[in-house]
Amino acid sequence: MSTRIRAMALAWSVAVAVGALTGCSTGTTETGGAAGNLPTVRVGVASKSAGFLPLYIGIEKGYFAESGVNVAEPTVLSSGALLAAAMVGDSVDIGIGVAPDVLNLHAAGQPVVLLGSIYASYSVDIVAGPSINTPATADLDSKIAALSGKKIGITGPGSGTEALLSYLFKRVGRDAKTQAELVSLGADPAAAITALRSGQVDALSHVLSVGQQAEALGAGRLYISPGRGDVPELVGAVHGTAFSLKPVVDRKRPAVAAFLAGYQRSMRLLKSNPGEARAIAAKYLAGLSDEVIDKLLPVLAENTPAALAVDPKGFQAEADVVYSTGLVSGSRPALADLVDPSLLPWT
Repeated sequence: MSTRIRAMALAWSVAVAVGALTGCSTGTTETGGAAGNLPTVRVGVASKSAGFLPLYIGIEKGYFAESGVNVAEPTVLSSGALLAAAMVGDSVDIGIGVAPDVLNLHAAGQPVVLLGSIYASYSVDIVAGPSINTPATADLDSKIAALSGKKIGITGPGSGTEALLSYLFKRVGRDAKTQAELVSLGADPAAAITALRSGQVDALSHVLSVGQQAEALGAGRLYISPGRGDVPELVGAVHGTAFSLKPVVDRKRPAVAAFLAGYQRSMRLLKSNPGEARAIAAKYLAGLSDEVIDKLLPVLAENTPAALAVDPKGFQAEADVVYSTGLVSGSRPALADLVDPSLLPWT
């Protein structure tokens, strides 16, 4: 058994324990629930990311049931590793996460299937505190250079937040691990913003919404944002993804196709009807202020594709970050190695 698969197995044992404590089901029921006798797919999410809003739009609006599938209450896991482990452990049929989750599964020898692109931007932002006074009008390389020697908060080692920093520093010929002090703060946005406000760190590399929250609280400013188009080579990067494993796709092909149809319909509502999307976002993103949600929605609408089609250039851009920074090791797969052509009509 490979080290990666052993790590997934360990993570899955943790997920089972968490599920037992929180009441999350790990059963394998194929039908039932509010959708009657429709086939069921079990969905897991890597976190309650703002970028996954269309999943909850589809549930709220009944789009999945109308497409012919019952979506069980999503299992919220705390990391991509736990999501991958849940999938390998056959507790999740479809994962809603990020491309590194897909590529890690591939590197572990799992028959992962990339079902679609759900968020076309690297959904991590650099947030600057008051000690970084480089103006907003400065060019990207100058902004990156100004981070040298600074204390920068990340969620943890080997994370996408560290990878973005490594990628940006490499762009200007520097090394984030030796030319900045990386401080692991965990995934809690409130803790990260507190660290920025108190001066524990000079900047943050953190997930989407932290920049908007920091600005609303006067703790910092959105400094470098791929979703805003600040990093040209990452525009359109295939970051948010839906994925599964080939045995699940083969066993539940009509249900998987119906799920993708419902998800795509949800993405289109987010882009075309911001008022209705906002009402659902206020429920899904409970805890965020109205000001933050109002700042987030245009970003989400801009970076959510109108269709699930996986853009080859966007996939390449994402893979460049993932492999050049060592976030995932091993040989890089071709896009054709990951997609299922029979599902392409939905994507």
